[in-house]
Order: sequence, then C-alpha cells, then structure tokens
Amino acid sequence: MLLEKNIIQENKNRKRILVSSPTFTGGSWVVVENLINRINKNKIVIGLGKARRIKKSKIINIPYLSYEHISPKIGSNIYGNLLFQIPLNILVLINYLYFRPKLIISNGFTPIILVVPIINIFHTNVLVYYGSYLSRVIKSPINDWLVKKLASRVSYCIVNSSGSMEDASAFFPKDKLIIIPHWTNMKAIKNKDRIILRKRNRTLDKFIISFVGRLIEDKSFDVFCEIIRQSRGILKDTIFQIIGTGPMEGIAKKIIQEDTRVKYFGFVNNRNKLKRHYSESDLTFAYADETYLAVPAIESLACGTPLLVSDRPAVKEKVHLSSIGSNLVNKKIGWIATSKNIKKIIETIKSIQKHNRSNLSMRQNCIKYTEHHFSSENLNQIIKIIDNYA
Repeated sequence: MLLEKNIIQENKNRKRILVSSPTFTGGSWVVVENLINRINKNKIVIGLGKARRIKKSKIINIPYLSYEHISPKIGSNIYGNLLFQIPLNILVLINYLYFRPKLIISNGFTPIILVVPIINIFHTNVLVYYGSYLSRVIKSPINDWLVKKLASRVSYCIVNSSGSMEDASAFFPKDKLIIIPHWTNMKAIKNKDRIILRKRNRTLDKFIISFVGRLIEDKSFDVFCEIIRQSRGILKDTIFQIIGTGPMEGIAKKIIQEDTRVKYFGFVNNRNKLKRHYSESDLTFAYADETYLAVPAIESLACGTPLLVSDRPAVKEKVHLSSIGSNLVNKKIGWIATSKNIKKIIETIKSIQKHNRSNLSMRQNCIKYTEHHFSSENLNQIIKIIDNYA
C-alpha cells in the first residue's frame, strides 16, 4: 500500500515535459511561454537569462548568460551560437537524464542540437519551435549534412508562417513540419476604461506612439529613434513610449535625457501592464517578417491599437531581398512606414493624428482582425499532439 502511494506521488511530481530556451524575452519565447502555460502538466524549464514564474514549472536558468546582450556580438554565426549555447545543452542533458520527461519542447533548434542523438536513443519525442533562418547562414556542405541528420531526429517542427516553413524545409523532413500562426490571448479594455486610464496618466490630450520589442536594428528600432529625432518641433503633442530591452538600450536611455516627449519603461514582463501600454497608445510602431506580423504587432491589434509597420523585414538576412506590403497590413488595421524616408513617416503620423486620432471603428477593426486571424484556436492542433506525447 505504501509502495503504491509512493508510485502515485512519483507520477504526480514527475516532470513530464522539459522546455529549453536560449532566452526568456522576445517574440519566440512569448509564443513558447503561451503554449506551455496552456499545458496542465508538470514541466521543467531550462534557459539562459532571467526567468519569470511559469505555471506548474520548475525553472533552472543561468541568469548571467543573457542572449539579449551576447547575440549581437555573435550574430548569425553558427559556431558562435553553438558555443554560446553549450552550457544550455549540458543543463538540458543532465536534467533530461535525471527527470526522463516524455516530451522535450525547444525554442529553436540549437538549444538541444547537441543532445538530440542521446535523447533519440531513449525514443523521447522532441518538438522544436523554429523561427530561424539557418539556410542563409549554413554554407558548408558538411554542416548542412550534419544539421539535416540531426533535424531528422525531431518529432515535429512548428513554424509560424510559410516563410519560416520554406526555410525549415531545407533541414527538417516536410512531413514533420506544422504551420501554427502566431496567436494572443490579450483582450482589449473597454473604451471608457481606456479614457479613464489616459485621464489618470494625464495623456488624454496627447498622441501616443509605442515601440514594443527588442531594442535592435533588426526590429527597426533605429528607424523609431530617427523618427523621434527628426520630429522635434513637428510632433509636439506626441509621446513616444519605448518598452523593451536589447543592445540599443543605451540609446533609449540617452534619448529620454534629450527629449521630454520620450518615456522608457524597460522590459515589461507583467502582461497586464503591457496590455495597458498597448491600450493607452494611439499607434504602435511595429515590425514584421515578409510573411507574418511579429508578436508585439498582434498584441497591439488585440488591444485595439492600429499599427505603423516598418517596410523593412525584421530578419537582417532578408532586408535586401524583400519588403513588407499591404498583404500583411491593410488599411483597416494600419499603415506601412517607408524606413528610408523618415520625413514621409512623420507626415504619415501627422495625418493619422489629424484624421484617425479617435477612430473607434478602426480600433474595433483591429480587435476583430485579431479574433479572426490570431485566436488561441490556432494552438488546438499542437495541444492535441502534446497531450498524446506527454
């Protein structure tokens, strides 16, 4: 009887899912975090950088290894990324052998790439969330063969768009690829509550533009900074909000000292606070890849805030190959910003201030667009797969 109780307790406490991530910030982590929060099973989460609390999870992290600060130095160099993530792979292997989970979920392929052969020996299922562009950085035929060999051991690879699908298919078997579009569970606040929020913050007579995300050129943060600089004396009743962290954080801190229109909030990990920032804003300066909107753009739309999206793809390998068009951002939900013409962007913002400042129908369009394209129903397929595995 005592043995039976111990077995029941052991099964109850067993970590059934191991999650590996090189970062606890950024759009890809938000997607993975939202996914694992939907799974009501014991998890162990291993990663680099500072982590926040995750439902039913034991967290093991290396706080002094920050992907945000190291990634710009190593860039897309495959060897640099592997070297940086060796400690993460070692932690994954140790905890895998100790807990023997039934499923491993990885934010990217490199966080588990070195331990995949060992995991495969025990026939453990591996699910990779893939948002990289490995085909553009792996040039050596030997490396190409090796990555394909390791990728073939993965159970499923989740991608967020046809663009990511195209790149992933260069390594992962096509029958293991699943497209799961980005989604959000953020809900817009009522307009009367939005007015109360703005009254409380004394911003009712201001036009608020927010940037949310990694402070890096890839996300067009340099364009946003240039808009601020060149609009001095022009966009006088405007507040520019910066929410995020990254290599250009020093520039953000310098701007708030030089320009009273700018507010810098740093990294906001409280979802309710983030929702208030989106909701208070009149416009979100956002970024996208050529085939999908980034997570901050989707969250902004969910809160009813229209977008001004940079036409420059948020992946540096694609900057000279393509641009963002109206297929991603139509006139009902926002505008495209021509990144090479700052004066034109400022004129667009002036026009939005004049004609769309209190456009409630446009805010409703944004909410409806999110409900139709980015609802949590997008996750149902992958939740079923996870339930079967774990």
